[in-house]
Amino acid sequence: MNVGDDADATGAVCGQPAGAYFGERGIPERFIAGLAGLDMLEAALAKLVP
Repeated sequence: MNVGDDADATGAVCGQPAGAYFGERGIPERFIAGLAGLDMLEAALAKLVP
């Protein structure tokens, strides 16, 4: 969502309900594999979700 103006906000607003509906399993593996700091994200999430 980096095409300028409010594209990042639009992506966030659309992504939040989609994430709530589809959950983590709805994210294509190729997107997850390209995340920077994935190990830090997973460690933080592990503290929030037992």
